[in-house]
Amino acid sequence: MANTNSQIYIQWDFAFNGKQRLISEFHREELHQFISEIDQMREQKMVSIFCMTDHTPILMGMEPKIPFSD
Repeated sequence: MANTNSQIYIQWDFAFNGKQRLISEFHREELHQFISEIDQMREQKMVSIFCMTDHTPILMGMEPKIPFSD
């Protein structure tokens, strides 16, 4: 169909082995920026990210032309 747009929303949840608390508040903002830059380079849309001490949930929008495995 002409002029059809679609977006796939995916939630990722990265956690450390054994739920170790390895992310300090000092590095949280730097990690947010690093992950956001990776998304921008891959032409994806970051909706939400918040690094907690033991895991990082990310909600992003992916275009269907990008393989999920990438």
